[in-house]
Amino acid sequence: IGRSQRRPDQRSAILLLDNRPLVKSYGKLFLKEVSQEISLERTKLKTFDEDIQTFLQKES
Repeated sequence: IGRSQRRPDQRSAILLLDNRPLVKSYGKLFLKEVSQEISLERTKLKTFDEDIQTFLQKES
């Protein structure tokens, strides 16, 4: 995650295909810590490619 954004004007998307952050106690801690630095969005697998394209095209 740390190397996904190298310049301030660059946008990056990280796809997490693991349900443990949603169902495990340590996952909740992970989400809490990560959400302090980046915005999180849940999406459906059917539309994630469209959602990522929309995200990347937005102005930061």
